[in-house]
Amino acid sequence: MKKSKSLSIYLLVLCTVCLSVWSCKEKEEVTPEVVEKARLYDISPNEEANIALVGNFIDALITNKSDALRSMVTAEYMMRGPSAKDSVNIDQLVSYWAVNDSLRSNQDAGIIIMTSLVANEGDLKGDWVHVWGTYTANLKGSDFSYNIPWHQVYQIDNGKITRTRTWYDRLDSALDMGTVVPAPAKKKKK
Repeated sequence: MKKSKSLSIYLLVLCTVCLSVWSCKEKEEVTPEVVEKARLYDISPNEEANIALVGNFIDALITNKSDALRSMVTAEYMMRGPSAKDSVNIDQLVSYWAVNDSLRSNQDAGIIIMTSLVANEGDLKGDWVHVWGTYTANLKGSDFSYNIPWHQVYQIDNGKITRTRTWYDRLDSALDMGTVVPAPAKKKKK
C-alpha cells in the first residue's frame, strides 16, 4: 500500500509540474488566412473630374447651352426616366430643355449633394456620379413655382457621360398646374 501511495503522489506531482510548464509556455499565435474579397464599389479615383463634368452638364441643361451639352456626352448617350418607359437621346434632351427655358425663369437645379463612385464588377462596372437636389423655377406669365425633389445617376466613360437615369415626381407639379385632372373619387358601396 505504501508503494501505491507513493506512486500516486509521484504521478500527481508529475502532472502538476507538466501542467505548470505547459500553461506557462508562450502560445503560438495562429493567424487565419485572410481572403481579401474585392469591394463592389469604391470612391472613384476620378471623383473631382467626374463631379465637375456632371455639374457642368446640369448647368448647361438649365442655361440652354446645347453645344456644351453635346460636347459632354458620347454619341450613344441616352437619358432614361422618370418613368421606366421614358428615354431620350441628346438631341431630344436639348430640345426638351430649350422648351423649358422658354417657359420658365429663375431655374435652379438646387443640388444638395454629389457623389462619385466606381463599380468594380458586374454589368454596371465603371464610374458613376449620383446627384440629389430640389429643382426650382417659376412658370413665366404665372405665379406658379416649381419645387421638385430629384435624383439622377450618370455613368461616365473616358471623361464623357454615356447615360443618365433620373427620378422625380412629375404628377405633383402637373396636378398643381391643372394640366392633369385627378380621377373622380370612387363612390363607397353601401
